[in-house]
Amino acid sequence: MTALSPDGQNLACYSSNGLLTLVEVRTGNEILRTKGYSEEYSTMEFLGRLEPLPFFRENSFLSLTFSPDARYFVGLGSETLGYDLTERHPVSIKGSLGSAKRIVFLNADRALVSKDLFSPNAEIVSFPSGRLLSKTEAPVARWSAATRGDYIIWHPQSGARVAVFSLSNGNNILSSKVATAMDLYDQTLVSEARDGEIGLAKVETRQSIAQLALPSGSLSGFEAVAVSPDLGWLAVSNSERGAIWNLSTGNRPYYIRGFRGAYMPDDRACYAEFPKFEEALHSIEYLSLTSQSIQRVVSLDSNYVENYGSVYVIRKWEGGRPQPGRKVTIEVYDVRLGKLLWSRDFAKSAPWLMGRSGEDSLILLWNL
Repeated sequence: MTALSPDGQNLACYSSNGLLTLVEVRTGNEILRTKGYSEEYSTMEFLGRLEPLPFFRENSFLSLTFSPDARYFVGLGSETLGYDLTERHPVSIKGSLGSAKRIVFLNADRALVSKDLFSPNAEIVSFPSGRLLSKTEAPVARWSAATRGDYIIWHPQSGARVAVFSLSNGNNILSSKVATAMDLYDQTLVSEARDGEIGLAKVETRQSIAQLALPSGSLSGFEAVAVSPDLGWLAVSNSERGAIWNLSTGNRPYYIRGFRGAYMPDDRACYAEFPKFEEALHSIEYLSLTSQSIQRVVSLDSNYVENYGSVYVIRKWEGGRPQPGRKVTIEVYDVRLGKLLWSRDFAKSAPWLMGRSGEDSLILLWNL
C-alpha cells in the first residue's frame, strides 16, 4: 500500500511484513522506518490481496493519510502513528485519534474520526491535539474527504455509485448512479461520468458551469484478465469497461461495461461476472466468441462473490453482513452452469481460499 503527499514531496509505503516507511521523493532518502506498524493484520492483508473479497479489499484496517497542507502524516494500523513532515519528528497522538479506525482530514488542522468500523458515530477533532470539536454521524463505509468543505465522499452498496454526505446536516446532499467520482470545493461540484466527461456544477441549484470530454485512456487497474487455452483470445477489464480481443486478427468484438471475473474454457466462450448497474442485475454472463452474443447464465443476489476461473464462490454470513467471528457458509458454483458444487458451514473460523483459473481444486487456509 502506498500514499503520496498532496505536494508530491513524500511517499508513504506499507508492506505486508509490517514495515512502514516514509520516503522523500526528490532524494529517495528515508524519513521514517518503523517495523511492526500493523503486524497483527499483515497476514490478513496478504491473503486479502489473493482473495478479492469486497469487505477486506477496502483495507478498512489499514490507512495512510496526509493532511491537505502536506505537513502531517497519519497511519492507522494496530496503532495510530503521527509524523510532522515539516519539523521531522513524531507527533503525539491524543484523544480519539489514538483509537481511530478511520480518519480523513477535513482541512489542515481538523479531522473526521471513527472509532468503530460498524457504527455511524463519528467525531470531528482538532489535529494534532485530538481535542473534540463536535460529534456527528457518517456512513458506515469507506470515506474520502472533499477538497474543501465539511463533506465526505463515499460509495453506497446500492442505489448509487457515489454520494456526497454533509457532516453539518447529517444527510446525503448528492448521489449519482451515473457518475464514477465526485468532489466538492465549497459550493462547486466536480464529477466524472462513465464516458470520462468531467463536469462542474453549482451544488445548490445543480446548474452546470462547464463540461469537458476527456479522451479515453488505456485500460488499467485490472479487475479481470483471462486468456484462452490456445492463446488466441484475451479478455481484460477494469472497474468501468472491459474488452475481448482476437489475438490472431487484432479484432475487438466486445467493448462493454466492466466485469470482475472472467474464464475462457476454450476458443468459443468467455464467462464473466458483471456487477449490478442501474437496471442491469448482478450476474454471470456467457459471451460467445463465435457469434458475438451474450446470454445470462445466472443472476446473483450477493455482493460477496469470488472468482476462481471455472468456479465462483459465495460467502453467506450469519446476520447478513460480513464480520470476523460470525458463522459463514461457503458455497462453490460451476461458472458455466451456475450449479452448486459444494457447500460447507464454518461456525467459528472461516478459511481463506486460494485457487487458479483452470484448475479443479481450491486450497483452504486458516490462521493458526
